[in-house]
Amino acid sequence: MGYKVIEDKFTASVILTGQNALPFAGTVYPNDPITPPEDYTSTLVDLSIYGDYWFTKKIGGFVQLNNLLNNQRRKFPFYLVLGTNVMAGVVGG
Repeated sequence: MGYKVIEDKFTASVILTGQNALPFAGTVYPNDPITPPEDYTSTLVDLSIYGDYWFTKKIGGFVQLNNLLNNQRRKFPFYLVLGTNVMAGVVGG
């Protein structure tokens, strides 16, 4: 869901992701530290907020706050859990 706070300047979005338990058994590679454990049964609720602001028509910036609920369940198999994190940057267009 996105919302234009200031027309052509600032937009904000809220992303809520829910996922049921998806069990995974076995390993892909021996001693692989990111292979999911067999009891991969917790549910996932992930809340993220994104905002961008355009300083000029061609230069802007963004901030994305991810996993605000600090869920420790893997969203994707074989990817590490990051916990709450922030990403920010400058964009040109």
